[in-house]
Amino acid sequence: MIFKAKSVDGSIRANYRREVEDYLREIEGEDIIINIEVFSKRKRSEYQNRYYWVVIREIRKAFRNLGYDWNDERTHTYFKHLYLSDIISDPITREETQLIRSTSSLSVKEFKEYLDSVIQFGVENLDMSIPSVENYFK
Repeated sequence: MIFKAKSVDGSIRANYRREVEDYLREIEGEDIIINIEVFSKRKRSEYQNRYYWVVIREIRKAFRNLGYDWNDERTHTYFKHLYLSDIISDPITREETQLIRSTSSLSVKEFKEYLDSVIQFGVENLDMSIPSVENYFK
């Protein structure tokens, strides 16, 4: 049986406490194995976000050298369209719609992959050398 719970102050707080207790009564006296799996999706870190905006500013400067007078927000939007968009089909009209995910909804891992893609874009397409995160946050 699988139950969703939360770790709070060193103990387990079950979302469905009554169901958990009922089940434990049913298996009273049985040997059991408890497997704890962490499934939370931590959001991007403030540290990642600050470095991301440093990268965006650097790429914006390179775009400006190519004649694109974009601000940071436009550059950010460009990369969201490039790497965080999905085409979905409306189940009723069958019309296709583009959905663009917000960077604030990304997990730490997802945001790292996104940031790596943005940096790789700068390296490959703009012949840039993006300063490493260590250069900014020592």
